[in-house]
Amino acid sequence: MDAIVQLIRNFLCCIKDLGLFSSSILYDPSFTARFYKFPTPFMSKTTPLEVLISISQLYAALSCTWSGIKLIFSEGVGKLMRLSNIADAFSKLDDDGRTSTDEKENTNAKKNKNDKDKEKNEAATKKAAQQIISSSLMQEADVALQNTFVGICVFTIGISFIWLFANSLHITEAGWIG
Repeated sequence: MDAIVQLIRNFLCCIKDLGLFSSSILYDPSFTARFYKFPTPFMSKTTPLEVLISISQLYAALSCTWSGIKLIFSEGVGKLMRLSNIADAFSKLDDDGRTSTDEKENTNAKKNKNDKDKEKNEAATKKAAQQIISSSLMQEADVALQNTFVGICVFTIGISFIWLFANSLHITEAGWIG
C-alpha cells in the first residue's frame, strides 16, 4: 500500500511542478472552498491538487511514524531484550548442558577407554553446538540493533512528512509551524 501511495503522491507532485492541467479545477482554490472553507489568508489558497497531495503526505507521515515505532520497539529494542534473556540463560549452562543449579553426578567411578572416547566426542559436539548457538545469537543481536537504527531513521522521515503535509495546505506560510 505504501508504494502505491508513494507513486500517487509523486505523480501528483509532478503534475503540480510541471504545471500540467493548469487550466483545470486542480489549480482552482475556489473549487476547494465549495467543500471546505479554510481559514484566510494563507490556507484559503489551497487547491484541490494540494489537498490530494496533503492527504498522501499525511498517510506517509502516519505510516512511516508507525513503521519506525514498530521497528524500534518490537524488532529492535524488544528483540535485543529477548536475546539478552536467552544469552543469560545460555551462559548459565555448564559444559554438560545442565544448569549450574542442577546436581552433578559422581564422576569418580572407573570408566573404560570406550566411555572416555565417547565423552570426548560428546564434549566436542557440545562445544561446537555452543559456538553455533553463540554465533547465531550474535547475528540476531546485530540484526536487532540494525532494526533499531533503521527504525529511528524511518520514524524521523515520518515526522518530516508532517511538515510537508502542513506545507501543502499553506500552514507554513501562516507561521504557525516552521
